[in-house]
Amino acid sequence: MNPSPNDPAEFGLWLRRVALECGALEVCCLDLDQPELRQAIAKHAEGVEKWLDAGLGADMDYLRRHLPAKAAPWQHFPGARSAIVISFLNGWGRAPGGRNPFPPPQPGEPVGLVSAYARGPDYHHTGEVILKGIAERLRSSRGEAQFWPCIDSRPVFERFFALRGGIGVLGPNDLVRTREHDVRAFLGVLFTTLPLPERILEAKPRFPCQHCQDCMPACPTGALKPGQPFDSRLCISYLTIEKKGLLDAAEQSLIGNWIFGCDHCSEACPPIEPDSGAIRVGLRWLLTCSSGDLKRAIAGTALERCGPTRLRRNAVAVLVNQNTPETRALLAEVVATPGGSELIREQIQVSCRDPGLPPRTPLGGSPPNPL
Repeated sequence: MNPSPNDPAEFGLWLRRVALECGALEVCCLDLDQPELRQAIAKHAEGVEKWLDAGLGADMDYLRRHLPAKAAPWQHFPGARSAIVISFLNGWGRAPGGRNPFPPPQPGEPVGLVSAYARGPDYHHTGEVILKGIAERLRSSRGEAQFWPCIDSRPVFERFFALRGGIGVLGPNDLVRTREHDVRAFLGVLFTTLPLPERILEAKPRFPCQHCQDCMPACPTGALKPGQPFDSRLCISYLTIEKKGLLDAAEQSLIGNWIFGCDHCSEACPPIEPDSGAIRVGLRWLLTCSSGDLKRAIAGTALERCGPTRLRRNAVAVLVNQNTPETRALLAEVVATPGGSELIREQIQVSCRDPGLPPRTPLGGSPPNPL
């Protein structure tokens, strides 16, 4: 049976088949003209604004700037009538397609950690290819229309739409938990001027989150606490990826050994093998290689969002956290090397100003919450 894209009763089956052929895991479709949906979006936007007013968004000022556009996607994407939401994989951890973009650490070299999701290619590109493929199939079957593919790069409530359409449920770690791959899947939204029939799923995780909640105690910094909203100011992923400028002493201590992202809460959802694919990066290479070599290593990966300077800032903080003769010697070598980023030099000065350095932390762990 070949379902028809023009038969409302068969459209959902057609859309799912097309989405899977284009590389998605699952797909839903929402009618943006529905008054109930618009009311739900407005209520969600109010909740986000209160979260920002409480200071929990840290210095991510763009979240507030983008709020009006997120609350009215039919205006930001003029004439949008429907939203197609997908989940997809991207070489997370040990999944097929993943790779370590860095050279292997040398024996005895200090090591930092990069989140397992960075093993895959840049998920923005992967998701956009999938959404553009769906758009082309819709254009050829339903006629000319406008499409806006959104992969965590435009002002969109991706998680809201995914939850509303039944792609997954919201876990206590503030991530969307999908049926087959839990939180280790990515989301994308395709807005279109086409008025499409809705396809709403029934989210069915393998077991309810309230029977587990291991992600909260797995968080080493207190960003996740029972009964409290997520606090991005304490999140290692925020500190290593989004945080601008210098890391202060408390923030430096919080990141432990992570130089990009954090896998603590995702590894706990549900518990998987101990080695889930976090990337071990030699800090000597990271801090002494040329900027060109580092840019080439991270090209085409999610690490490009962070960039060489911020990665090296984080590496300095990790060296101070580990506080061994080897890491102190490497810091002295970096200080003595001409050139380099002013931010990195300032981070070294801030990190080493206090002679009472933090205690060494085991690889993959973090010191107790100092806040």
